[in-house]
Amino acid sequence: MVVNAWRRMPAPPGPAYAFAVGSFVVGSVMILGLIGDMSAETSTLATARAVDLATVRSAIAEQSYRAFRGAQLESLVSSFYVDGRGGEGGLPMDVIVSVSTAPSTKPREPPADGAEVVYDPFADPDPLLTVGALGPDHMLLLNKYNVFKDHVLITTRRFKEQRLLLEEADLQILLKFVTAAPAVGFFNSGWEAGASQPHRHMQAIPADVFALFRPEAEFAIPVDEVVFAALEDSSLYLDEVAQLDALPYSNAVWAFGERSRAGETADLREKYVALLESLELLPAGTTHGDDTVPLPHNLIMTGAWMMVIPRNQRMAGDVDVNALGFTGSLLARVDPDKHAHVVPREILCAVGRGCSSR
Repeated sequence: MVVNAWRRMPAPPGPAYAFAVGSFVVGSVMILGLIGDMSAETSTLATARAVDLATVRSAIAEQSYRAFRGAQLESLVSSFYVDGRGGEGGLPMDVIVSVSTAPSTKPREPPADGAEVVYDPFADPDPLLTVGALGPDHMLLLNKYNVFKDHVLITTRRFKEQRLLLEEADLQILLKFVTAAPAVGFFNSGWEAGASQPHRHMQAIPADVFALFRPEAEFAIPVDEVVFAALEDSSLYLDEVAQLDALPYSNAVWAFGERSRAGETADLREKYVALLESLELLPAGTTHGDDTVPLPHNLIMTGAWMMVIPRNQRMAGDVDVNALGFTGSLLARVDPDKHAHVVPREILCAVGRGCSSR
C-alpha cells in the first residue's frame, strides 16, 4: 500500500508571517540569453552553509522571515479563490486561482538565440534569499516573487542550461527535498514551458502551504487526488510508465516503489527519460546525454510519484502557465477594475497537448 505523504498538513513551523503570495516570476530581470560555465564560486555560493534535510522546513520558514524583514520578498497577488473540481468543463481536481492586479514583467516572446545575458540572479544569489547549500551541486534559494510563501528554488551551483535534460543529481536532490519537506517540486524545461531564467533551477512549494488554501481537503496538493485515485482503482501501478486518463491533457506518470521513495535507487534519470520517450519528447537517434534538448515539458515530483506534461505553448490568453498550473494552481493577472474569470480546463488544455473532449 502506498503511503500518502501529502494529505492535509499542520501549519508551517517558524515565525509568523506578515507577507502573502506573489507571482510566478523567478527573478526581477528577465535573462535575455545564455551564458557559459562559471569556474569560480561567488561569495554567497562559497560561504553558504549546508542545509540539513531533517530540519529543512524550519530553515525555509526562518529564512523567509529574515528576507521579509529585509524587504527582499514582494507580494503581487491581491486575492485567490478555489475553483472546485476545475469549474466549467470540469477537471478531476480543485484549482487554486491566485489573482494579481500587478502587470507582468515577463516578455510574451522567447529571447532571441544568442542574445546577450544581462543578469543571472543565481550566479551570486542575495544572502537574504539564500537558505543554504543542498549537497555539493545545488543551492536552496527563496523565490523573491512567489506564488505562495516559502516558495523555493533549487538551483545548480554552476551554470547549466534550463532547456537541457535534467541530470541524475538534479532529480535525486529534488526527490530528497520533496520527501523531507514534504513538498511538491516542479521543473519548467525552457521558455515555452514557463521558465524565466536559462540557469537551471527546479522549484518547490511545501505541502503545508498548499493546505492553507483548502483546509478541509484530504489531499493538500490538488493533483495528488487524481494520482492516488488511480492507484487505488488499479489503473496506475508502481514502477512503470502510465497515463492518468482522468486528466484531459497528455501526461505520463511514474509512481515510485518503496526503494525509490526511500531514496535507495540511482535510476531516476532512467525513469524521467522513459516518461519523455513515452510522450515522444526526445529527438530520435540520440543517446539522451546531458546535452540533449527535449521538446518543451513540465515535470512535477512528490515523494510518491513524478509526472511529465508536454507543452504546446506558454500562454493561454493573458494567463502565463508553468508546471505549477498542472499541480492545481494558476495565476491570473487582471486589471484592477475587472473580475478574474479563469476556466482552468480551457487554460491547461490550451498550453498542454492532446486535450480530449472528456
